[in-house]
Amino acid sequence: SYTGSVISDEEMSHWLELTCSRIKELKPNNIIEVGSGTGMIMSRLAPLCNKYFATDFSENSIKYLKNQIYNNKDYRNVSVINAAALDI
Repeated sequence: SYTGSVISDEEMSHWLELTCSRIKELKPNNIIEVGSGTGMIMSRLAPLCNKYFATDFSENSIKYLKNQIYNNKDYRNVSVINAAALDI
């Protein structure tokens, strides 16, 4: 957060649901997510599109995502790379 204060679970959940519903309304075929973190958005949207490309500058985040998608049939369309936004 910009203020440095902790974001409550309730506020984060509200933001996530609002963000995903706005994206779903667009009915995307392909999604590129820059700054995917732990995949909160990916887990809700990847099964709904043809291709999902996620990036994050954190190696730990990318390792976590790769473990999530490894044997999950809902994520066969997902590619993840370790990259900063400026490197794309």
